[in-house]
Amino acid sequence: MNITNFTTREDIENFIISNLQKKRSFAIYALKYMGKTYLLNQIYKEIKAKKDTIYIDMSYIFNLEDFYNIFKINIKRIFENKFDDVFDDDLKKIEFIFNLLGKKAENENRDIYIFIDNFEKIEDIQNSKLDLNYIFNNSFINFQNLIFCVTINNSFGIDTFKDFKSPLY
Repeated sequence: MNITNFTTREDIENFIISNLQKKRSFAIYALKYMGKTYLLNQIYKEIKAKKDTIYIDMSYIFNLEDFYNIFKINIKRIFENKFDDVFDDDLKKIEFIFNLLGKKAENENRDIYIFIDNFEKIEDIQNSKLDLNYIFNNSFINFQNLIFCVTINNSFGIDTFKDFKSPLY
């Protein structure tokens, strides 16, 4: 979906918020320093006032364990629920946390909005380009209550969303 027809940042912001509220995940793609983070933060503040949200800036995530811990902290905050780690493998932990988040959101009929700034940096924290893509794809397919809004500024990030075989398309 191309948003070049909008004349103001507010028009773009309202368009994205409207789509997120319709449970449509969204990727904001632009070159560096074009205002993606600012736009994402504005949208996050608007949604956060009414809905459960998670915000991650991938610039501060250096490995899969960091990524996992951010979600673990937010699950405790949103659902007031503690849980023990059941896996040693980082990817298994992340898959577990997404499944737990999706199932709890579904069971409680709650929407969780997940905002990820600098989504392309996910490539830096995984061994294979497909590791986290698999987990994200499964989340998109299985859990309609998880709504993603991400910023992207390189081809890895945008290619993830351009593959028509991917639920991220």
